[in-house]
Amino acid sequence: MANVTQQPQSGSVIAGQTVVLSTAASADRAISYLWTFAGSPLADGPSGNGSNISGATTPTLTLTNAQLNDSGRYACTISTACGATLTNDAALTVCEAAAPVLSLQPFSQSVCPAGSTTFSVDATGSGPTGLRFQWQFSDIAAQPPEWFDLFDGGIYSQSGDILAVIADTYLPTTSFFPPDGTTYPVSGDLLRLRCVVSSDCGSTASNAVVFTILDPSDPSCGGLACDPDVNQDGNSDQGDIDYLINVVAGGENTTNIDPDFNRDGNVDQGDVDALINVVAGGACP
Repeated sequence: MANVTQQPQSGSVIAGQTVVLSTAASADRAISYLWTFAGSPLADGPSGNGSNISGATTPTLTLTNAQLNDSGRYACTISTACGATLTNDAALTVCEAAAPVLSLQPFSQSVCPAGSTTFSVDATGSGPTGLRFQWQFSDIAAQPPEWFDLFDGGIYSQSGDILAVIADTYLPTTSFFPPDGTTYPVSGDLLRLRCVVSSDCGSTASNAVVFTILDPSDPSCGGLACDPDVNQDGNSDQGDIDYLINVVAGGENTTNIDPDFNRDGNVDQGDVDALINVVAGGACP
């Protein structure tokens, strides 16, 4: 029997390219070769998939104008008068493109302390195993970003506190939730996020986006749309009213606040009246 000295190698190509698979063997008598695809013998000529085969009975098989349906396992049966030896399988992947193409990019999201949100991508590409998705994160402070795979479950601080819960990190759409269905324990930019989309012929990373948790005082979360603490002493009281009266009258504005508190385009008694109303518990103008 023949001794295989070179095994055919797996690989991937783009549709329309040429594939060359080679083997080699030694024996003390005449050797014959027959290449197979998925266990069926090949013959020179059109493959039936749009490609063309040559060298089906030689040590080197050539497949020109490879097509998607040519993807699969190839092997060579090497025979002598004393028997046959089968090479290892070589897996061929034929793809439409070298890497997936992103047709939908994620965008940055901001949520209130008790809110949930999703990030999504979409892509086109092909290969026998289809497209694979993996969401990744990077610390906000990392420059340049350092990317790590995300897994379903909790996202933790360095001290071990759970900051958020994430699901579907291997799908086109991933979701964030506050821990235990309550509220996020922090506010501000939590992390950078991206998705890597892979096929048998390459991978493509999405744009990097930011997941932000808003402060409870943010107007979109029901907080005040104005800050009555105009003198910035930590309290909203008569001192703020007196401060604004002084600024409206032309006095020094040490905190650099906008004296147009009611946002009507004028700095006048109306701003003082609006501040008096807010300090007393009324709505922001």
